[in-house]
Amino acid sequence: MSTIKTGESGFTILEVVIALMILGVGLMSAAAMQTRAVEGTNSANRLTERVAVAEEWIEDLMSRPIRTGEGLVPDTLFTDPDMNDGTWQDGPAPCTSRPLQTQYRATAGYPLENLTTIGITVTPSGVSGEQKEKKRITFSYIRSTRWN
Repeated sequence: MSTIKTGESGFTILEVVIALMILGVGLMSAAAMQTRAVEGTNSANRLTERVAVAEEWIEDLMSRPIRTGEGLVPDTLFTDPDMNDGTWQDGPAPCTSRPLQTQYRATAGYPLENLTTIGITVTPSGVSGEQKEKKRITFSYIRSTRWN
């Protein structure tokens, strides 16, 4: 009985080690992408919370009566005395789990005589410097005071 030689042989140990290294690099890259995706999702959730808080407060401000007349200081436009300091320092807002700092500014007669511009800014508490500028959300709305 004779054997037929086909010239085929198995993988060498060096080829197996190289294949495993390539597989390892690929798996580490996939894990890094997954980590970045989770960080991006968390960042988007925090941004969504800040936008929701800003919308909640601006809806409240837009529904309040505004004083009209000459010589009004911007921080005394709202008829509710609790609103006349221009700032809320809140703990966790109703729709968030993190403390946020919310400030508003109301300017009567801008950009036109019968209009009031209401601006609101939301920043996370405990953040300072460049990060505070990156994480700040600002909205401006214009409201008519003609039919208050």
